[in-house]
Amino acid sequence: MDRSEAVKVISESLSKGTSSPFVGFPDRDEAVREAGEALLSDVLEPFKVAVTAASFPEYDFVEFSGSEVYAIAGNCKHTLLFSPTLGKFALGWGENPEAMTMLGFASDDALAEWRG
Repeated sequence: MDRSEAVKVISESLSKGTSSPFVGFPDRDEAVREAGEALLSDVLEPFKVAVTAASFPEYDFVEFSGSEVYAIAGNCKHTLLFSPTLGKFALGWGENPEAMTMLGFASDDALAEWRG
């Protein structure tokens, strides 16, 4: 996986809309558009990671951690993880790519996962 593929999978997800709530924004569509642009501006050159822990492991941790996972976007707070095998995104964090933590949820909604 390379950066252009990461942009493509995120863009495809954004084009489907998001279930992420945008409470308190006067124009939800504009807020979603701006959040999507911000996410795309944080795309990284993807690198493989190992997901070894989750805040809520009872949800998607086992399936997600058992697949091939890449860090594809990030900032100083957190990382957007992606499993090409599952076609799902997850919110992650950690400085060691061999021991990343995920929130515990995974879906095909990049923006919802990015926003946690």
